[in-house]
Amino acid sequence: MSRLIRRLTQQVGHRGVHLLFVGLVSAALAFACTFAPSTTQSLALGRLIPLWIWGVMWAVTAALCIVQAFVKDDRLAFVAAVFMYSLWSMLYLVAWLAGLIERGWLSTIIWLFFAGLNVSNATWSENQRPSRP
Repeated sequence: MSRLIRRLTQQVGHRGVHLLFVGLVSAALAFACTFAPSTTQSLALGRLIPLWIWGVMWAVTAALCIVQAFVKDDRLAFVAAVFMYSLWSMLYLVAWLAGLIERGWLSTIIWLFFAGLNVSNATWSENQRPSRP
């Protein structure tokens, strides 16, 4: 696994590897939202905005992150990731405040952490970034 990550880092740089991981998580969330079972939590989250719409937004974010991991100008992918992780966090906050999800405050903190991680990694400079188209 570490050999694969080293090879990817040589190909796309640290920012690109980060975007590939964010793209993978976003794709998983897109799938989960699109094919969500009818659980109490999914029904509560779907009350505010239908889960299939969240699925589409996560899929767009995933595609942006994966594609822009291989190009030099990756700002749009980072903006999309920060936006979606922040919005997803706020969804949990609103659901918790409305009494729809019991521990939504914890999910809010976790998703805000990931939004902050994306902000932090977006500020990385690739001193020896491979030349990409």
